[in-house]
Amino acid sequence: MLKLRYHHLLCLYYFKGYGYNKQFIGSMLNIKNRLDEDIIITSSFDDICNKCPNKVNECLFIEKVERYDNNLKKITKLKENKIYTYKELTNILNPIIKDENRCHISGDCEWSEYCK
Repeated sequence: MLKLRYHHLLCLYYFKGYGYNKQFIGSMLNIKNRLDEDIIITSSFDDICNKCPNKVNECLFIEKVERYDNNLKKITKLKENKIYTYKELTNILNPIIKDENRCHISGDCEWSEYCK
């Protein structure tokens, strides 16, 4: 089972092979290949955070990360600690992930230019 933060659903949705470093990119590709597994939604460290260079014992940008999570949580109404399939999640995300919503959710993300 995959454990994913709310906003990391967007990261996976738009992921095109870019990332902080080769280790992080490899981890993202691995997670992308496991999307047939059940996914539990969380507001804490998840499978993507594990290889993030901005996590040194704790997240260096936790305020921004929590804001992204809260923004997506409000729009999607996804429940924390609930288990979903990736198909269920994409059915929820597809109608609401438009450029203007993504900008509201995480528009100041350093990777935002790749989310088109």
